[in-house]
Amino acid sequence: MKLDYDITNPFTGRKTVFVEDDMGYCMETGYMTFDGLENDSEVNKFFESGAPPAVVEFKMVDAHNMVWYPSFQVQGNIALYPDNYDGDLVWKVGRYIFDTDLEVSPYYIQYRRDGEETYRYILDDKNSTIFETFTEAYDEFNKALNQLGDDSVE
Repeated sequence: MKLDYDITNPFTGRKTVFVEDDMGYCMETGYMTFDGLENDSEVNKFFESGAPPAVVEFKMVDAHNMVWYPSFQVQGNIALYPDNYDGDLVWKVGRYIFDTDLEVSPYYIQYRRDGEETYRYILDDKNSTIFETFTEAYDEFNKALNQLGDDSVE
């Protein structure tokens, strides 16, 4: 993790946020924001229309009316994502798996390969690992990335 952070997290008061390309990302809490993401703005409404449920449920608004969301990261077939566990924010690390079922998942991805053929992958939530803190989940996410094998969705 980056140790030389740029700004202070407005909710914790600790300097744990790095800023890159107009995006703020807190490495302690996993929350992120970016320029133009003001509460009730058109950008905010558009972002929320496609965001997973827990991302929207646990959003926070700072004193400058900027919205901060729990982040959702995907690399290869590994995901680090927030979830609602009995009203509490938890972090999960899981894998995307090939989906032959048409059941809708809030965490699905579609890939197009070989012309018109579509392959759909969904997050295997029931086999994901739950963590109470973002930092624990982030460490596990990085371990899983280091172990990526031939089953990667990339």
